[in-house]
Amino acid sequence: MPRLARAQHATSTPSTTCPCCGKSFKTSQGRASHEASCLGHSSTMQMVQPSVSQGNHSTLAPPAVPSGVTPPALEQCENNNFSQDEDTAATTSNNKSFGASPTVVPTGPAHSVDLPSEFVLVKFHPHSRRDPIIVSLDPEYPQLSVPCDVLATLVPTSQGDSAGSVSSQPSANLCAPFRSRADFEFAEEMTNLLAPRAHVNRMLELMRTSWGKDGSNISFRHYDDMASTLDAASLFVTGFEEGSVTVPYNGQNITTSFLFRNPWRWIERMVGDPELSKTHIWHSAKKFYCRRDSENDQQLIDEPATAQRWWSIEDTLPEDHVLLPLHIWLDKAKVSNKVRMYPIILRALWQPSHIRNASGNGGGLLLAYMPIVCDPLRPELDLPESTDSDDFALYKRHVYNEVLGCIFSDCHIPSLIGRLLQCGDQILIAAVDGEEAGYLLSIRGPTALYPFPKCLAHKQHLSRLVCTAPQRTVAGMRNAVEQAAAQSLVTERNSILRNNGVHAVEHFLWTFRNSDPYAAFGNDTLHSDDLGLFGHHIWPVLKGVFEKSGVTTAVNRNMSNFPIVPELEHFWADRKPVCGVDFSDGETYYSIEKCIIPCIVQELPRNAPLVHWLAFHLAYRIVIGLKCSTQKQRDEFLPWILGKYEHWSKRVSSTHDKNFNFFKQHNKAHAIEGLVSLGATQHSSTRPGEGFHIEVKATYRATNKKDVEKQMTHRDTWAEAIAFMRTAVDRSDAKLKRDRSDHPPTLPAAPTPAKGHTEQRPACSNKFGSSFGHWIDLNLYEVQASLLSSLFFGIAASLRGWLIQTYPQWQEAFSWSIQVKTYRAVYVNFESVEDLLSGQDILRCNKNWNGRPRFDCALLDDRKGLKTTYRPIRLCALLECKLRGGAIVQVVAATRFVPSAWRPNTVWHGCRVFDEREELMFFLPDQLIRRAVMCPAFGAPNKLTHYLHDTAGDGELYLRMHNIGITS
Repeated sequence: MPRLARAQHATSTPSTTCPCCGKSFKTSQGRASHEASCLGHSSTMQMVQPSVSQGNHSTLAPPAVPSGVTPPALEQCENNNFSQDEDTAATTSNNKSFGASPTVVPTGPAHSVDLPSEFVLVKFHPHSRRDPIIVSLDPEYPQLSVPCDVLATLVPTSQGDSAGSVSSQPSANLCAPFRSRADFEFAEEMTNLLAPRAHVNRMLELMRTSWGKDGSNISFRHYDDMASTLDAASLFVTGFEEGSVTVPYNGQNITTSFLFRNPWRWIERMVGDPELSKTHIWHSAKKFYCRRDSENDQQLIDEPATAQRWWSIEDTLPEDHVLLPLHIWLDKAKVSNKVRMYPIILRALWQPSHIRNASGNGGGLLLAYMPIVCDPLRPELDLPESTDSDDFALYKRHVYNEVLGCIFSDCHIPSLIGRLLQCGDQILIAAVDGEEAGYLLSIRGPTALYPFPKCLAHKQHLSRLVCTAPQRTVAGMRNAVEQAAAQSLVTERNSILRNNGVHAVEHFLWTFRNSDPYAAFGNDTLHSDDLGLFGHHIWPVLKGVFEKSGVTTAVNRNMSNFPIVPELEHFWADRKPVCGVDFSDGETYYSIEKCIIPCIVQELPRNAPLVHWLAFHLAYRIVIGLKCSTQKQRDEFLPWILGKYEHWSKRVSSTHDKNFNFFKQHNKAHAIEGLVSLGATQHSSTRPGEGFHIEVKATYRATNKKDVEKQMTHRDTWAEAIAFMRTAVDRSDAKLKRDRSDHPPTLPAAPTPAKGHTEQRPACSNKFGSSFGHWIDLNLYEVQASLLSSLFFGIAASLRGWLIQTYPQWQEAFSWSIQVKTYRAVYVNFESVEDLLSGQDILRCNKNWNGRPRFDCALLDDRKGLKTTYRPIRLCALLECKLRGGAIVQVVAATRFVPSAWRPNTVWHGCRVFDEREELMFFLPDQLIRRAVMCPAFGAPNKLTHYLHDTAGDGELYLRMHNIGITS
């Protein structure tokens, strides 16, 4: 197939002049929405109704469909004073959903007044030759179902690689080389279970004898029969091959052998996969959140394709080339008490994150297991960390560099000049922790003078969050290594290398085009913030303060009484005390940090620096970890947060003698820069790769502990082949299901309900679930409920009065008997202000949930005109009322919270204190917006005093409460 024609090359520098009408703009504000309107006169504008995938690759939205948030307003956040205004809350807009199927319509001649009130403008790179796309966020804007292809162009594989060619060829038997679908599904289950030989043979024997009355549809006779078929199926995917490198060490040439997959062959197969081609992101794009009546267009950054670096690199490519960026992850995994392995995972950044971070076809690829490098002169040392000599450190970096250079050798030429229709791959993001960063980038360790991977900041200046040090570049590091090699004296050579924080190793990526290993080092929130900064540095300081003050028991008790949040780990004072955590994973430390402030604020002195430090670090951690960031969050909110964080870091340093001159602290100085360059931090986090450690351990246990690398790579090839074939089988099943739905069978008509028994329900998006008991009279319900709580005295009269006021059209029906049924859960649907996607909270209202009462809290939509304020309530009862005539109304009975005059010892950023009123009120289910975490104010004089703790939930809840989300 010939190369695709491309548009004329353009630079990434934004023009301040409209290309259609010539209007000039002093700044970029307003230009995007003006162009969207003006383009309607000169070309066809595509209008897209948003769409969201639920995990099936075949139903994915096109790469252009964005997920974004609106500009933040900082008036509330910039004032750190304690505020108890009942109306202080985020303003919401009309419901918006990305759940509909995409439709594209030509808008024809368009003016700004004809655009939706809110929309996302997607501007593709000029090389794509694609018109801008508007994603309407206005539910009242008319949409037409005009079919149009908005997916990226499919780029087929070259014919030079057998793996890529085989993967795209149709087959009469989708399960070939398996004899039948039964054989394929049996092999799939055994492969996923890592079943050993004896287990497979036993299963096959039982299915042929006692388990099968008329025999089995499975044709396998024994394990070897299944294994040979799986080996044949492995030809569909990229298999492992042997490699070796030789590195000199103390006068000896040490050869290291390993198994690896050829990444270029995998790239060709991925590009030619007919199913994955539907979701390829071929070109970069810029997304803007726009309002029809505002000129403050906010650039959104989520996927790497929307970040600056991809766009800038694409500017330098020929117009008929596309970029195929890669994500590489490397970390050690302890598979047993004595055995460690270093898996290397490769991911395709041109696939959406929910595909490339998952398992199966299109997900991460096990590229190789990095050889365990031990000192050849000291083989008695099993752990390489025990040897810290300079010679061994240099040797280990040489081995890492040579191994990765051997693995990526076939990608070198394509990165320089490209390949026909599969062009220009590069390493865009490297997700590694601090230790692996030193080995992967060939830089010096954390105790060196200049240990940071992205810049040459001195080790005494790592606590500074405004970095003025020069950036590491390929040219600079190469020049330093060459200058050191030219020196005749060892002392001068080492001095040059130390002053540049680099070892005398020529990095394999230096000769790759557009593959700067230092710029690729991303912000890993797992190791940098959760596990590193908080878990290894601040948590020991906190525990020391607790022990010195004698409040350890009180902290454990308070954390035990913290409300249960589904996303967070819970701690119990008797069997799992929080202060007993000495070493754990990043998720555990993140759960502790999210919940710890209300539990310690009254146990520490007034205006404690540690409390302020925790509040601002947690605010930074939440905002930097958002799935999509707005321009004002990056330009205004994050710098403000980092300024406060640096101030309280200095206070903690002086008060608790804590030195912040370390690697993970300085990482925040480059956080915003990395966000703009590489996209959201979830794409550079090692968190997706950490889950692969579980698979590595399970695969290791399935081996016979001899020549384990060969056995483990063999099983991984089987798993890749099964995943590839499963995609084809599922696609065929889906097509068959669609064909059948075109000719549905004729069903008998449903019976007509008897007169007087028709149920009428008001429209409601939030639904009750888990019904309890039967229909009973409202007066009888009051008697039963009053025995459990005095709140329910008089509920019959008050509920009847509220129903009459809310539904005056049914006033006559309320004068008769009302039947009620109780429920124990409510499903609250919401539209995320973080990424515009639909979400759901499950709120419990149960007096016996796993042996404990659980009555969750919610944010109430208390609408006043065009303004919506969030007020917390506690669910007390979920009632479904049936009226005479069949009408059914769902009612939420709850207590409300009002601002409190009480203040804690330290009023931290985001502190909100409320008192719970012991008075039952009624609300409609649709007034519930989201889950609220109301934490008891431990140590307050009133037991009904609570904190509205916005950081205990996800980032979306924090955005709502601080008015910096899409509805601000």
